[in-house]
Amino acid sequence: MNTFRNLIMVLIVLILATGCESSKTKVIRLDLIGNENADFLFWDQLANEVVISNEDVLYALLEIKSGEPPIGDWVAIQSAARDEGILYCNELISDEAATWGTVAYAVVEILDIEGGFMMRRFGPNPRWCLNELYYLGLTPKRTQNEAIRGLEFATVVDMLDSQRSQGDESPIEL
Repeated sequence: MNTFRNLIMVLIVLILATGCESSKTKVIRLDLIGNENADFLFWDQLANEVVISNEDVLYALLEIKSGEPPIGDWVAIQSAARDEGILYCNELISDEAATWGTVAYAVVEILDIEGGFMMRRFGPNPRWCLNELYYLGLTPKRTQNEAIRGLEFATVVDMLDSQRSQGDESPIEL
């Protein structure tokens, strides 16, 4: 009985010692530097990734917002995203998996969605932005801290592009 209790205690200590850490991903954009088809390959590879990095998400969203790919390293991309108002938090880690909350906040800012009572009263935050995009039919039901997959992000980008070309906030069928 004492051995079983010791085994349980060791397992608990191991679980607590490991902690929670976001998934680390490769940054697709860095693999394509110098390639003449880099833009096409970036979007093609992005859809095939299991999870995508913060750097790739901000790079893609800045390209959508401005119409041309941003130039510079991770610090320049993060600074440009902050200047454009599509970055909610102060610092993101480049190769960490991007979350639905980060993407939702940026999409709401790009589309100038006013949102419901809470967003109008207190301003947008990742949770309320994600709920608003779900209400509009732009995203599936997810949590703000859930990592976004490449194909899901590609779908959101496609809907973002079609929503911007329509110029309205009416729901889009998934």
